[in-house]
Amino acid sequence: MSIVLQDKHFFSCSCSNTSLFLTTDTVGSSIIEFCLLPTVELSRQWKSPDTCTKDEYINRIRYSHETLGLVIQNLTKNTLKIELRCSKTLDRFWSIPLNSGLKLTQCEYCAFNDCQWLFIDKISSSILHITNDEKIKRTCNYNSKLCNVALFGTGILAVLTDKCINFHKL
Repeated sequence: MSIVLQDKHFFSCSCSNTSLFLTTDTVGSSIIEFCLLPTVELSRQWKSPDTCTKDEYINRIRYSHETLGLVIQNLTKNTLKIELRCSKTLDRFWSIPLNSGLKLTQCEYCAFNDCQWLFIDKISSSILHITNDEKIKRTCNYNSKLCNVALFGTGILAVLTDKCINFHKL
């Protein structure tokens, strides 16, 4: 099975059990949803300004629990923000500006339990626990240089550092 990508270049993707979400590799990025079952077909497409402004770029997209987590870079202001959107309507639930000096390569994020998110600031080696209602519940400073995190099931957090992988029981 293949999806032919006519005249579009894509940058980031994520999927649910039934849909594939792609972001276009352009300023004023679009989000395109393909329904995967029973056959692959274009389902929806959202364009700027519904996705982001004309001077913004969607760098990362993650699906979790009927929501899309987006990392959006403003190329004019050189800023980053993380947004949580409804995967069905693209309605914005919340938007959090990130450390103003942070570059895209210096951050990562992953979905966490119960529609929450973990954001990794590689510069400060900190993990931000963001709740589903836009609150930073907790900030944890890590002793080693952070690279990424992944959640296994609902009970184990794997933290990749520059020297090892640490597993934490939640």
